[in-house]
Parts: sequence; structure tokens; C-alpha cells
Amino acid sequence: MKEQIPSNVNSDDFDKLASILEQIVHEAIKDLNGVKIKNTDSQFQFKSWLKLFMFNAVCCCYAVLAVIRHNPTLCPEAHAMARLLLELFINIKYIYVVDPVGLSMRFYRYRRVWQYRFKESVSRLSPRHRKRYNSHADSSVLRKDYEEYMQDYGNNRQNRRYWSGKPLEQMADDIGERWLYSQVYRLQCSYTHPQSVSMISDLQIENNDIVIKRKIDMEEIDRVLGTCISLFLKLYLICDNVFRLGKKSRIEDITVRLTVLKDKHKIEQIIKEKRCPYCGELTIEKSDQCVTIPSSEGNESEEYYIFGCQNEYCVGKFHIQKTLYDDLRMNMQM
Repeated sequence: MKEQIPSNVNSDDFDKLASILEQIVHEAIKDLNGVKIKNTDSQFQFKSWLKLFMFNAVCCCYAVLAVIRHNPTLCPEAHAMARLLLELFINIKYIYVVDPVGLSMRFYRYRRVWQYRFKESVSRLSPRHRKRYNSHADSSVLRKDYEEYMQDYGNNRQNRRYWSGKPLEQMADDIGERWLYSQVYRLQCSYTHPQSVSMISDLQIENNDIVIKRKIDMEEIDRVLGTCISLFLKLYLICDNVFRLGKKSRIEDITVRLTVLKDKHKIEQIIKEKRCPYCGELTIEKSDQCVTIPSSEGNESEEYYIFGCQNEYCVGKFHIQKTLYDDLRMNMQM
């Protein structure tokens, strides 16, 4: 049964966010379908992984859209699904920035490490499984591959838990995405695993009785869809750099529009308190720069002030319409 959009959710904003996500996914599919990778390319394996990562990102976005459109109150579950986007982005950016050729090969080789470790763990549980696995034709080859590929990780057994030899947090740190891990990923994990911080919000007290009831507002939907759009655009930008799609200005334009749409309810807080809506610190500063951006129809332009967070671990950046900013400032002074 399809649920109605909750009354406290702005259906226009909901439709706009969903439409933006759907639009950029469609554009990415069209662009990447036109990319041909020759096996003589020195970065053949990296480029193949990049296309495969984007395919997984596309599937994830469609799944999030399907869930929220069917029932907006399933936002926490959509958060859990969207965690994959962040993991895809950090992993592929780490490969891209650090060593596209070498790390692509290591990522590929690690599947044999994982297969061997899985076989060993299952074999320990049951003699029947041990006999079946050991008699498999691939068993001796698998062990040989495992022993060879383990040289990538040295003597540190802890490193073998991760294909790169590093946990996701350290990879994010190495590529300048610490804020994404610390803020976004940890929030997503709170929905993925049973944690009191996310589960307690579904508890309500009515007439001195505890009732389990989920309340979803536009801010929650904005957080899910906005995060998906932002992460997908980051992946799209890597594709643009690697495959030379010519989409950089288009991606930047969508990023600005998303920021304006997402942060409408935060603008007054930014102007009045100078507090960053992302990290909560009093670190927001207004740039003298004023940018002009064409409207979505392409026949008008609007001017935006740029506000940025000065916290080194925060990437908060906000575009506020000049007319709206001037109106709010005048009202506050009155």
C-alpha cells in the first residue's frame, strides 16, 4: 500500500529533490554508456572498476528513490541503504588519488584473499564443509593465490581485514574526506546497526503511555536525498575527470541548486547566528564573492552570496540568494 506524503513534508521540495536525483542518474547512465575502454589502455582496470562502482551507485540511488517514494516514513532505512554510496565514493577516490593502477590490481586480487578466508572460516565450522572445499579443484590454486597476495599486506594481520590495508576511516583521512566519514558515515551507521541514538526517536509518550511512532519531516527526507545527490555528484565528478565527459560546469550548477534547495530552512540561522548547520560551530563567514547562476529554465539569472564554514574538518558551503539575504537582513534589523 502506498503511503501519503506526511503533512509536515513540503511535497514540492520533495518532488524537486527526487527529480534532481533521478535526472543526474539518468545523465550519468547516458554518459557512461558512451564510454568505451580499450584493453590496451594503461588504466584499463581502474576505468573498469570506476564504471562498475558507478553502476552500483546508480542501483543504490534507484533503490533509495523507490523506498522513499513508496513510503517516506522509511527514511531511516533509506539512510542505511545510502551508506553504500559513501563507501563507494571513499574507496574509488582513494584508488584514484593514491595509485589508480596499483590499487586497482590490489582491489581485484583481494577477492581471492576474501574467498580463501571465507572458505577457511566455513571449513572450521563443519568437517563436511572442510572435505567439500578441500576437494574442490580450485582449492590448491586459491591457497597459492592467498599466500602470494598476502605479501601486499606484510606481517600486520590487522591490515588483512581491509583490501587496502587500511580501515575506511583512514582512507577517508588520506584523501581529505574526514568530515564525510565523521559526520555523514557515522550518522548512516546509526541507522544501519541497532543503536539507541537512532532508535529512541521512534519512541513517543502519549497519555502517560509509551507509543512507538515514527515522525518524518522534510529535514529528514532532505538529509537522505540530499546526501545521495551530493555523493553521486562526487562520483560523477571523478568520472568526468577520468573519462573527460565535459560535465564539470553542469555538476557544479546542480551542486549549487541543491545547496539552495536543501538549506532554505537554515538560511536564517546562518545569517543571524553565523553558526554552521553542519558542524554546529560559530565558524560561518560570508565571502565578498557574489556569483551569478542561470535559472533552471535558462532564461533568467540569479545572484548568490557564498557562505563558508571555517572549521578545517567541515566542508559546509552555502549559496544564498542575494535578494533573500537582503530581505532577511532588513527584517532582522527592524
